[in-house]
Amino acid sequence: MNALILYLLRYWNGRLKLLHAFLHVYLPLTLTWIAVKAFISDPSADGVVVVSVTIAVGLILSIYKGIGLWRCANSAEKSITKYLARLVAISPLIIAISGVVMIFVSYFLI
Repeated sequence: MNALILYLLRYWNGRLKLLHAFLHVYLPLTLTWIAVKAFISDPSADGVVVVSVTIAVGLILSIYKGIGLWRCANSAEKSITKYLARLVAISPLIIAISGVVMIFVSYFLI
């Protein structure tokens, strides 16, 4: 357990190689979150609390994954891989933030 926490801290601080950061942290966290959302999103049990918690956890996870991958992109040797990694890192944040904005805007307009 301590090794996992230390590995996640190394990811957050940008001390992992880009390939290891993407394959060992970013991709598994993304796939795990997709699976969790698939199990949670029961249309008959959509309550305000479930939706709020899902949005909050998803946004926090997107921020963690994005900042960690952005920092690990500094260890890339080629500049094109650095920019591609940063594009991959920032795109879920943009999608998550725009989704939250759309939810709040639609809540106040309806």
